[in-house]
Amino acid sequence: MKTPILLFLFALLVTSASGSVLSVGNGQVNATSELASMNITLDSAPDGLMDYNLSVTIDDPSIATIKNVAFPPWAITTETSLLPSSFCWLNATTGPGTNITTETTLVTITLEGLSGGTTPVSLAVYSMRDDYSNEINPSIINGAFTVNAPVLPNADFSANMTTGVAPLTVAFTDESTGTAPLTYAWDFEDNGTVDETTKNATHTYLAAGNYTVNLTVTGPGGIDSEVRTDYITVTEAPAAPVAAFSANTTTGVAPLTVAFTDESTGAGTKTYEWDFTNDGTVDATTPDAVYTYPSAGTYTVNLTVTNAGGSNSEVKTDYITVTTAPVSPIAAFSANTTSGTAPLTVAFTDASTGTAPLTYAWDFTNDGTVDATTKNATYTYLTAGTYTVNLTVTGPGGTDSEVKSSYITVTSVTPKISAQFTAAPVSGRSPLAVRFTDQSTGTITSYEWDFNNDGMVDSRIKNPLKFFTSAGEYTVQLTVRGPDGTDQEVKNQYIDVTAKPLRPIAFFSANTLSGAAPLNVTFTDKSYNNPDSYLWKFGDGTTSTLKNPSHTYPVPGYYKVSLTASNVAGSSSMAMNIYVTSS
Repeated sequence: MKTPILLFLFALLVTSASGSVLSVGNGQVNATSELASMNITLDSAPDGLMDYNLSVTIDDPSIATIKNVAFPPWAITTETSLLPSSFCWLNATTGPGTNITTETTLVTITLEGLSGGTTPVSLAVYSMRDDYSNEINPSIINGAFTVNAPVLPNADFSANMTTGVAPLTVAFTDESTGTAPLTYAWDFEDNGTVDETTKNATHTYLAAGNYTVNLTVTGPGGIDSEVRTDYITVTEAPAAPVAAFSANTTTGVAPLTVAFTDESTGAGTKTYEWDFTNDGTVDATTPDAVYTYPSAGTYTVNLTVTNAGGSNSEVKTDYITVTTAPVSPIAAFSANTTSGTAPLTVAFTDASTGTAPLTYAWDFTNDGTVDATTKNATYTYLTAGTYTVNLTVTGPGGTDSEVKSSYITVTSVTPKISAQFTAAPVSGRSPLAVRFTDQSTGTITSYEWDFNNDGMVDSRIKNPLKFFTSAGEYTVQLTVRGPDGTDQEVKNQYIDVTAKPLRPIAFFSANTLSGAAPLNVTFTDKSYNNPDSYLWKFGDGTTSTLKNPSHTYPVPGYYKVSLTASNVAGSSSMAMNIYVTSS
């Protein structure tokens, strides 16, 4: 037996390309359990009908079900899904020479009424071929099936409140459905006693407890009950609360933001009134609150808490102390010397201002590392170079930095022999051919090139050509020798070789494959091998180049969605189908 859902995913919504019309008639019964037949017909197939693969769906399975199907005698082989069901696929082979010139029945379906009402009966075509194996794309006319029987009542209700303090009066509103006239039996405490028989009702619960409510509705279609266990919760009136609170800070500089936390006790629902300056104005009504004091002063805080049992206040006199903001620091410094030969020792003197206490962070090479934390400091520069010095000063008023760019210049004795080189190119895809050019100075008698910094000499010529066949970052070292000595230059991660990209493999998913119009579908790219461009075709003439687009289908139908994923190595495509039904 084939799986209907697999056929559904691969079905294509057809349009009137051949001029043929596939239709299903309307049917009705006058009672539940009664049967009625409906014909699925094709009006023409002038080039013959070799086979067809269809499906029929009862849109509302609560109203009817498909009991059985019957094919015409000229159908050679037939196949259907398991019945009874609200969905059935129909597969038949007729053989060549079955020409249709007038409306012809392809299959007869028998439906059984289950409950009163009308449901659409929908057709779908997966495949229909003529004698030449060409697809026949008929238009589709759907039908309807009506069960002329009273609708079974569906008991339902709501309440204006479900919790409260005794005595609690609750108004119940009927929201039941079903064929009229309906009668009602309310049991507000589920004790078997009918308390009210009106459509809507009011009941007062005098004592604390959890109450189950039962509504039974009777009509021409039958009887139904809605029972909601422990639906109404009634509590005794609580004792008066005891107000209490705390704050995350009670002192600070203006503007001072304070977070207040409620620590009150007492049962039941409570309301809150915060007065953060004790001026009689309610500043907040949430359990916890945040308040900013904009100016210096001493403030009294008042919290009043109320519940069904009464009210209580906690007043903390002079609880919050706010002071004036200190002066922000201004970082400044000087040095006893700013240039010299390595190793160069420099004494730095702080000249910063601002409200004390101040702390210091010296960075003598501006590399992000704190080298000293004293007010004044000394530092020795070991190698030649130009150095930027950064002093960061922190105090009660904030933080400030002074950065002196290229402040210290350290020189060294120029060597008689100096190893230097360049290369081109320094990056690219494998295999990468790189030409190295010697630019060393001094009298050079030998060259030793190490292209991957593994300690092995890879070349001894002056300007070698090297092929890098594997992806990676390569550190290159040149050692030169002469009568004046030896020197090296090492360039870390100098050559960057990347692997040749692979052609992408397109793949994607959708958050839904079917639904009622207008249907919004979100597509998620899951392609392999790092594509860098996308072309989506949504099957309705529109496109997108986003990686993960969303698209809305306003019209019912079958839509073929495709994704083409590309990069410099090529492209590939994938497609899937979206089925949009009528709303």
